[in-house]
Amino acid sequence: GLLTGAVLAHVAGVPEGGDCDPEEVLQRADVACHLDGRLQLLLMGQLLQGAAHQSATAEWNLDWALTLLQLVDEADAAIAEVLVAMKASAIDAFESLQRGDAPSMADAPPALRKRVSSKARFALKTFSMMMTLTQKGG
Repeated sequence: GLLTGAVLAHVAGVPEGGDCDPEEVLQRADVACHLDGRLQLLLMGQLLQGAAHQSATAEWNLDWALTLLQLVDEADAAIAEVLVAMKASAIDAFESLQRGDAPSMADAPPALRKRVSSKARFALKTFSMMMTLTQKGG
């Protein structure tokens, strides 16, 4: 939540809930140079928890988490340890968002719940694939 927002604000100049394209921001040279695979995953984990627990910024947090996840280099040997450490909490958050029973989705309108569910399903597949690839490589 707060720390993640502060990191994004500091590194990328993005306020929490700010209207911008996560991929565009994260691929800027001045931002990318601060984000190695470990930090990307740690930020992704924090954003994912925000998506599961903060209704006002749930979709925003999930969009940023998914973008960070997609930008992680699976060949980075340093990410395996982080992936293992966050596996249970990440899968739990992705699944609860996908089912629509995450605390952040309690009062969410059906359209938002459906968008979040779809994004969470895709993010879970991406995360699972990354887990498989890093285990094979390591």
